[in-house]
Amino acid sequence: MEDPLSPEEVAEMQTRLENLDRLQRVVTNKEALRELQYEAAELRWKLGLMTDEEFDEFEEFHDNFTFDF
Repeated sequence: MEDPLSPEEVAEMQTRLENLDRLQRVVTNKEALRELQYEAAELRWKLGLMTDEEFDEFEEFHDNFTFDF
């Protein structure tokens, strides 16, 4: 089990998550958006806003997603 996050770490992660959420609204490059979404999901998981199962599902989708038509 990992050590609990300090209040400072939580605040930094929440700020980063808010910034990522704002960036996702304006980023048009699909690959860049995909990476922003992954980082945001990882932060949500670390902050306890997403269950392990939800993150695993997101990660599987992320890893298997392709832009090829």
